[in-house]
Amino acid sequence: MTIYLHIGSPKTGTTSLQQFLAANRKQLADLGYDYPSFLGQENHTKLGVYAVDAERVVAAAIDLKVVGKQKVLAFRQRLEEEYRDTISGQGNYIFSNEHCIGYLYTKEEIERLKTLTTSTGQDVRVIVYFREPVGYHVSRFSTNVKGGRTNPLKKPSKKQIENLYDYYGIIKRWAEVFGHDNITVRLFARDKMKDGDIRQDFCQCLNFDASLFDFGYRVETNANRSMDYMVASFLMEMNALVPRYVDQQVNPFRGDLADLSQKISTREGILVPEKIVTFMNNQLRDSMAKLNKEFLGGEEVSPFAPYSSDGKLPMRRLKRIEFFEIFADLWRAKIAKQKRLTR
Repeated sequence: MTIYLHIGSPKTGTTSLQQFLAANRKQLADLGYDYPSFLGQENHTKLGVYAVDAERVVAAAIDLKVVGKQKVLAFRQRLEEEYRDTISGQGNYIFSNEHCIGYLYTKEEIERLKTLTTSTGQDVRVIVYFREPVGYHVSRFSTNVKGGRTNPLKKPSKKQIENLYDYYGIIKRWAEVFGHDNITVRLFARDKMKDGDIRQDFCQCLNFDASLFDFGYRVETNANRSMDYMVASFLMEMNALVPRYVDQQVNPFRGDLADLSQKISTREGILVPEKIVTFMNNQLRDSMAKLNKEFLGGEEVSPFAPYSSDGKLPMRRLKRIEFFEIFADLWRAKIAKQKRLTR
């Protein structure tokens, strides 16, 4: 019996994959695999929150109201009990949460997750997708702006390089805990995935016949979508006025500002300055080469195509008229959403 643990990474189509798995629970069950809902209806967010160090405060923990050591310890105990009551040692399961790799930086945190996922006796196979790191950096920035960020795009710090972009170092820590043979690395790139689709690629990874699954389910098409350069510029200014969190609690006055911002994003993407691209490429050259050779069986060179600036523009402070034009777009989107909900 096997647990397939999809750990992300963030911004690699995880929302699309999780929607697919949740929409196909019956089809998975027919094949002998359970995609459980007690860890999260679509995204198994509780896994990452469970394993992260109790002293660290992460956004998902705030959303789940699990902040403070005592609350964290109580949350862990409840989840362990529910896990034992729900997960059968005789069953096959699929778990998916990008916070596993997005939040868990230390070997101790990864070992905590392993202790939980192996507690019912199954083998655990870890699946991770990586994307070109500069594109990942700007996509993370877009997500952080939706989450309340107010400072501009910068080159990553030494700590961020180690925890977020040094893919070889990151997955080597996971391999040290779960075993090298239990790690599957895939590339999140259209020309590398089966049919350019992470859902198809994941089916291939697990040797599933993709024709058995429903790909026509209804989803939120703007889910976790990156913002364009102008909307991101607007939202950074709004974040200073209406922050996402106040006193480590979700700010109720923020409403659905971030979601609506995604819906109205239709312009060019955010351009990463050349100095950041050069810095990241220099810092990560050896890591990408080692990843390709040791985990992908390729040559000792980066497995990723270079970052492309096509169709992207730099963020900037908006003119007054531009600011109000975006505000008007948000207002129209808000009213349209309210009317759909009250029909």
